[in-house]
Amino acid sequence: FPVTIAHKNFTDLGKIKVIDWLKEWIELNKTRLSPSTVNIYKIYLNAHYAPYFGTIKLDKLNEVHLRRFMAEKLETLSPNTVRKLMAFLNKSLQEALKDNNPVRHIEMPGKKKYNPHVVTDEELEQLLKVVKGTVDEIIILLAAWCGLRRGEICALKLDDVFERDGMIAVDESLAINDEYDYVYKEPKSENGYRRVVA
Repeated sequence: FPVTIAHKNFTDLGKIKVIDWLKEWIELNKTRLSPSTVNIYKIYLNAHYAPYFGTIKLDKLNEVHLRRFMAEKLETLSPNTVRKLMAFLNKSLQEALKDNNPVRHIEMPGKKKYNPHVVTDEELEQLLKVVKGTVDEIIILLAAWCGLRRGEICALKLDDVFERDGMIAVDESLAINDEYDYVYKEPKSENGYRRVVA
């Protein structure tokens, strides 16, 4: 099928460079992806895919290229990050190559369990002393006491605060898109819409 890349029509998708297809895939799916996801994918393009895949065309891309890419990335990145890089490749190449997608046959690196650091009462008390009276104080309090994420805190408006009930309505998040503009976005799931005790 014809695909428009850089104002040219390509009926043979295989002759397109891998990097050009990845750019086009992001543009084709921009409206259904969150702004922050688009931003991350563009970072992947510039920092990881472009330097490695260079001038390789889709019809020349094979499993060896991808295994070498994955091995190289595992030398400097966590297995979870490499899984994300490979997942994006799999998703985008599947649309272009269908049954010939070489990522499908590659075993992904093991997922490393994420162990977050939860601050102790003493650490929180020390942090609150440092930020007391600054613009950061309310942000730290909302994160620590209400469990709000950074984007949710930044998206709060006066009409989200129900002072009489001691509640805060969380119904959107503020994100940075690929053009570095701030945009409001809805929560990813129904669980994202909630009221929290302030």
